[in-house]
Parts: sequence; structure tokens; C-alpha cells
Amino acid sequence: MDLRETLNKNKVKRANKKEQQELKREEKLKKQKEKEENRNLIAEDKKVFKETKDNLSIISLSEYGYFKTKTGYLDVLQIESIDIKSMNEVEYHTYILSFTNLLQSYIEDMKIIAMNYPADTTRQQKYLSKKIAQCNNANQMKFLEHRMKQLKTIEEKRTNREFFLMIFAKDEKEMLNNKEVALSSNRELQVFEIDIEKKIKILKKLNNMNSKVD
Repeated sequence: MDLRETLNKNKVKRANKKEQQELKREEKLKKQKEKEENRNLIAEDKKVFKETKDNLSIISLSEYGYFKTKTGYLDVLQIESIDIKSMNEVEYHTYILSFTNLLQSYIEDMKIIAMNYPADTTRQQKYLSKKIAQCNNANQMKFLEHRMKQLKTIEEKRTNREFFLMIFAKDEKEMLNNKEVALSSNRELQVFEIDIEKKIKILKKLNNMNSKVD
């Protein structure tokens, strides 16, 4: 291996190391932000009038992101939405079997909720923001800014039909076990966690049916 190849190899290693460090730093900041949001939400919960709490089944928010109720605990997960009309017969029956598997493996109480939820284009906007920051071409910049405006309009005007899984437990240990079963029940029917802010919006909507999800 000559000197040039050695230098290039070392350069790639340094770049990879720097990228890994950046990813770890972003992950650390994300966790710190989530903890801070949890603390803020718990602090806000303490400001709620006692009369309001007396009329609601939900008492408080735990630091782990699920809710304490008068009879135990509850949490909200999301079921990935699938366009079954575009599936072929094999895919359709596989998906039905996956849902059946969820019902068989998760034997505790659950509630499936269907709701029109505002479209989320955060990931696309984040990507476009990076492209805009790097863009030096006036024509391309015009296109990127137009696309960004479209994404923001979609978030404001459009809603998607989303499905959520509400699970219950009598104590924290059972909640952790129930959540693990729900999240790992199968591959085809994807069940995944959502952030606390979205959970609160869902519960707010369920308790105020005439309200709009912001």
C-alpha cells in the first residue's frame, strides 16, 4: 500500500469516526430533549385544577411516557396504516393473519382507535432545510422553497386516517410487559411507539370529540 492509499484510508477512518461521534451527540441531545419535555409535562400536570382531575380518569403522566389512571395505567401506541386496496391476495391474507396474531398474542384489554390526524411532513421538511442551506443555484433554490411551502400547506390542510392501539395495565410492571408484547407481536402489522405530545393530543381529542387535532 503506497503513501497516497494510506492517507486516503486514514482520511476515511477519520471521517467515519467523526460521523459516528456526531450521531452519538445527536442521540444524546434527543434523549436530553425528551427528558426535558417529560419534566415540563409533569410540571404542567401539577397546575391542573383538582376539579378537572376529579372528572377525568387520567391522573398523571409517568416519566416513562405512559399515563396513570384511577384504576391503573394506560398507554397509546400506533398501528402502521396500510393501503389494503393496493395489495394482492397473498399480501392481503398475510396482513389479516398478522392482525389475528396480534389478537392472539396480546390477551389483555386493548382498544383500537381510528382517527383523522394531521399529516406529518417533519422529516421531509428537515431534509429540504438541509438542501436549502447547501444550495447555491437560484433556480434550484426557487424549486426547493416552493416544495417547502407545499409541505407546510399539507400539514395545515391535509389529514391522514391513522390507527392507534390503547393498552391498559394494573401496575407499571404489567404495563412494561404489555407494551413489549404489543410492539413485538409480528413483523407485517407494525406497531410502534409515538411521542408524548402526540399521545396527549389523541387523549385530548377523545375527551373533546368536537375539537380539532392541532
